[in-house]
Amino acid sequence: MAVYKAYRDSVYLFISDKPVRELPSEPPRSLLTESNGAVVLAFRSPLHGSMIEGFAEPCSAIDHVLVELLDIADSIECVEERGTVAIEVRNPKLSTPGRLEKVAGSIYGIIAASAAALIRKDPYVVEVDEASSGRRRVVVKPASTR
Repeated sequence: MAVYKAYRDSVYLFISDKPVRELPSEPPRSLLTESNGAVVLAFRSPLHGSMIEGFAEPCSAIDHVLVELLDIADSIECVEERGTVAIEVRNPKLSTPGRLEKVAGSIYGIIAASAAALIRKDPYVVEVDEASSGRRRVVVKPASTR
């Protein structure tokens, strides 16, 4: 499972075969890092803070990126409750390679978790990311890294 953490205007995905409990306080300088004795891959998210500048809520930022900026969905429905963000993407226009989706989430999950991490300043994980009949359901929640 990937953990998304914001560093200023960038978000990094930390991926390991073990739970990532400790995240670096500064952005990683290499592709590989360590957490609790486990090797962790660190990738930069394609979502940058400048893409959602001025947005105070994850739902409006996610809608802006998916529908207006990238035009990879017709529309979304989004709800945030206690930090958890649930979105339903209508007519998603991109598919995600299966392996990437299993490890990091679809492009929709990556954008949702990255936007939530940037706006809420907490690490996030993709809890649900599934497609069915012209829709995609994504749920991201604060990570339990403490």
